[in-house]
Amino acid sequence: MSATMAYMGLSALTGIMKARAGYKSGMLKAAAHQFNAEISNRNYQFSLVESQQRKFLDDLQIKKFIKEQKQILDNIDMANRSNGWIASTGTPLKVAMASAMDMDEEVAIAKYNSQVAQQKIEQQGLQDKLQGSLQSMYASNQRSAARTGFTTSLLGTATNIAMIKAYG
Repeated sequence: MSATMAYMGLSALTGIMKARAGYKSGMLKAAAHQFNAEISNRNYQFSLVESQQRKFLDDLQIKKFIKEQKQILDNIDMANRSNGWIASTGTPLKVAMASAMDMDEEVAIAKYNSQVAQQKIEQQGLQDKLQGSLQSMYASNQRSAARTGFTTSLLGTATNIAMIKAYG
């Protein structure tokens, strides 16, 4: 075997190994991006469930608060009646109205805070979904780059071998 043939063989083997290593590296990077995309999409789905759970729990707390406040108002009415007062005029009416207005205000604040918390969770979920889409694009680009790099490396190796043969 001549030195030229040995050099061509080694160049071919080295070029193929280099192309294969670059291809595998690119595909591993693509797999990592795809894994990150799947995690982000899972987080998005979890955020949707978490938002619904938050609404459910907040609604339960609001209902419990309303029930407790109604009991307090009923107790106040019962105390007024036992003293012979009727909460249709004067101070008893003012106390009852103030208590009812405070309760309505507390319920409105609780509902607002619940909506804000739900929106925050949903916005984080949307951010996760967008991140997942971005990671999927990175994975697709990485696969394409790996294939292009593989082809380019093989073409470079073929060119190198042709040059050795032509001038060797």
